[in-house]
Amino acid sequence: MKRVRLLGLLLAVSMIFAVLASPGGVHASDSYYDQLQQYVATYNSSISMVPGPLRFILQDQRVAMHFESAVGPEEVVGVVTDEQAVITGYLQSPPDNLTLRIRVSEGTVPRLIDENSGYAVLRAIGEDIRFEGVGIIGRIKTMILHLAGTVARMFGG
Repeated sequence: MKRVRLLGLLLAVSMIFAVLASPGGVHASDSYYDQLQQYVATYNSSISMVPGPLRFILQDQRVAMHFESAVGPEEVVGVVTDEQAVITGYLQSPPDNLTLRIRVSEGTVPRLIDENSGYAVLRAIGEDIRFEGVGIIGRIKTMILHLAGTVARMFGG
């Protein structure tokens, strides 16, 4: 239940945290796209639990999540959400008219699996999980995400 609640916290964080909930964890041979695809329905069914201000951040997004790798090319997963923050598009490439770019450092997902903490995910924002807003609204939403990460680092968990 704890992990399902975390799915709705942030778009990228929720998709990354979905990997944490998988019984087999992260497998080096599996792409992030394949690992996360099965959690799109879980995310969509959980989004109604997210408070309005946080859901605002997730609404009408066209996101490119870049998973960095030291042993090969980075992998990009594209996500498109509608005005209700429901995922309506899940792609193996960046979506058109990008609004948000997320970069996830090498080793971040396995570390978050080990820590299994919502605060660990929030602390990773701005350091190991970096958000780059595209356009004015994207930049405003990015500032909110960075503020959440800063507050989490200040108060720990």
